[in-house]
Amino acid sequence: MIGRGSDSRWYMRTVGLLLASGGVAASRLAVRGYGETDPVADNATPEGRQANRRVRLEIRPNEKLRSQQDQ
Repeated sequence: MIGRGSDSRWYMRTVGLLLASGGVAASRLAVRGYGETDPVADNATPEGRQANRRVRLEIRPNEKLRSQQDQ
C-alpha cells in the first residue's frame, strides 16, 4: 500500500479526517488504532496485518446534545 502506511495510524487519521470533513468537530472525536498494541492476528503475514487494521471510534456529544440529555 504505497503512500498509505501499513498500520492503524493511517486508518485512524483517515477516519478522523473523513468525519471532520463531513462536519464533525475534531474536539468531539476520539480515534484509536489497536493494530500494533493489541493485535488479533500475527503481524508477520499480510493476512494478519490486514486483520489487525482496526480502529475504535468515539464521537462525543456536542453542546446541543448534552443540553438535551440534561432535560
